[in-house]
Amino acid sequence: MGQDFAAVIHYDGDLTKCKTLVSRFEKGFAPDSFTQIVDTWQKTSFSDHDRNILWQTFRVSDDKKTHETPSLPDTTWALRLMSDVYLLFGEDTIGFYHLLRWRQFLTNSDWNSVMVNAVKDVCHLFKASDCILVGDYSEAWGYFLSGSSYADILKSANNQDGGEVTNIADMYVEYTPEDSKNVAFKPIYDEQGNVISDKVVFWSHDKSLPDGWSRPTVWESRGYWRLPLGEME
Repeated sequence: MGQDFAAVIHYDGDLTKCKTLVSRFEKGFAPDSFTQIVDTWQKTSFSDHDRNILWQTFRVSDDKKTHETPSLPDTTWALRLMSDVYLLFGEDTIGFYHLLRWRQFLTNSDWNSVMVNAVKDVCHLFKASDCILVGDYSEAWGYFLSGSSYADILKSANNQDGGEVTNIADMYVEYTPEDSKNVAFKPIYDEQGNVISDKVVFWSHDKSLPDGWSRPTVWESRGYWRLPLGEME
């Protein structure tokens, strides 16, 4: 876990409704959008995973698994579904986690659509009032795992994670670090004109790059995106 897909859902905390839906998930129920997750996972050649439905502790240091429903709410336990979606339940929150790397979600339109639809389906099932996509590296996700209320999670997302963005793409920021601004990658070609490697060279930041050259870049994710829920049925 670390820089994987995550979202925090706000619902009314009705335990009776929660337990009824949890029981359906435990028995194999899943929205059609979850099937799309599996299909896209396989198409993109990611490794396969154990498809058993079970509860497991969400902390790597305390790896326990069971088919018995834990006492809810409890964000230390996650219900792992056949789609590799993990659902965690807080006082007035639901955590949605998947092994998909956050960068892959932010930069791949297929994954973007698939995951948004899946989270939206969970929101509709639980009649959620709000939902933010944050990534599991974020302060907001850390607050969720600690059992915080949605109000405190949202406050953290606004104060520490960079605030709300208009579009999912706005969360992805790629740039050249200060200590690399005078560095460039010069392509090395073989006799057929194919790039076979790069050579790191000094190249002042105020000089234009020749064709085929590039600067070193890093990326980071900033802010959160609020899922448009519309009317809950």
